[in-house]
Amino acid sequence: MPMTVRQKAEKVQRFKVAYTRAKDALELQPRFQECHPGSDIANKWGIITAAYSGLEQNIKYLIAEESSLTVEELINQREHTSSGEGNFLFRTHNLSALFSHLENNTKSLARDYYSQYQSLHSYIEINNLDDFLSEVSGPRGKGYERWRYTLIDDEEQLPRNSANAMVEIWGVFVEIALSRLDECSRVEMLEEKLVRELDEGFQDSITEIERAVFEEQFSPDLENEAEVRLFRDEHKLDVFAKILQHFASFKSHGIHDLSDELSKVVDYWLKNSACFGLTGGMSSLRWFIERASGRTPYSESIRWDADSNRFVDIAWSLDVVCNETLPQGAITIRKTNPSRSLQKLKNCANECGYKVRENRSYTNPLISNKTDYFRTLEICESVTTNSVLTIWQRPARSHEFSFVVEQHENEILPPVRNWISLLRRRLK
Repeated sequence: MPMTVRQKAEKVQRFKVAYTRAKDALELQPRFQECHPGSDIANKWGIITAAYSGLEQNIKYLIAEESSLTVEELINQREHTSSGEGNFLFRTHNLSALFSHLENNTKSLARDYYSQYQSLHSYIEINNLDDFLSEVSGPRGKGYERWRYTLIDDEEQLPRNSANAMVEIWGVFVEIALSRLDECSRVEMLEEKLVRELDEGFQDSITEIERAVFEEQFSPDLENEAEVRLFRDEHKLDVFAKILQHFASFKSHGIHDLSDELSKVVDYWLKNSACFGLTGGMSSLRWFIERASGRTPYSESIRWDADSNRFVDIAWSLDVVCNETLPQGAITIRKTNPSRSLQKLKNCANECGYKVRENRSYTNPLISNKTDYFRTLEICESVTTNSVLTIWQRPARSHEFSFVVEQHENEILPPVRNWISLLRRRLK
């Protein structure tokens, strides 16, 4: 017999509260990985264990709901074999097996969401939901048991997992359950969530600037100007990504045809976004800001591809080049914070009209112990793309960089030439 509306509402409310608590705990996690593997596992243990159990129960609830059964009736069902009744089919922790019993529309919705999520969180290498659930379920569906007892069991028996992905997937199934209980509720895809969250922050920035600048005076319609001049016909995720990308390189939003007031709105929004990036955890909003700003090893930025409904990389503008030794004529600068000098160089190059090309893939932890020198930055002529100056860095030496002047210095425009001269004088 089917569950009553009251029974459904009670269970869905429990899912919603439990999921929210797990998500809050996840976003308080430090973003770094522990040096000691066992400590890193222990940090994730509570969240993964809770998310695994919550997801399992949520899927079982949905199977029962789709089958017009109570959860108890579902759990007591046996599989039918040629010799009679066999094992209890749904008394299992195997997420992959449970997922296979959902209706096709339910599975398709969850798969689409995971596809969007993984394209943003590309550090998760498993690119489809079926394979992810199979991986975390482990051999013979023992993944949950392995995680429950990993504080005392050997690490080698532990199947791969991701606390971020587990909580996110659970959230999708909570929304599916809510949408079936409440006609006004629907599953919000990741693309929509990010647009909403970014737009809410932008609207807050408009309100703050209007309050600070205009007070009681008449103020222009900044919201309408933003739609006409800023977003135009572009996808909002792409506009926000372009602004974040330019700000990461030149510390300005880079949009020239805005009113002074709207320009202040964008600056205020960027300031808040930068502060958001300092908090703990790795929510999708934070990871979007990180990826769009090029603060990961993966790409210079990202964009939203409406055809594939996935995020796609904006490749590094500079090809990977690494050498065991520095190029001839290289000058090495040792500083506590080299990024400030390099930021000033990029601003000088932008002022000159030079093109700035970068490749920070060397920050990938997988190559952090390499001693090779990587070409991370190039200043070049905007038309001919002839190289003016290149920067070389080593992953293990974060306190230094080397530069190579690629043109005769008399041919280099003054702001960049002055940057070179200043560093040379400091070496004396």
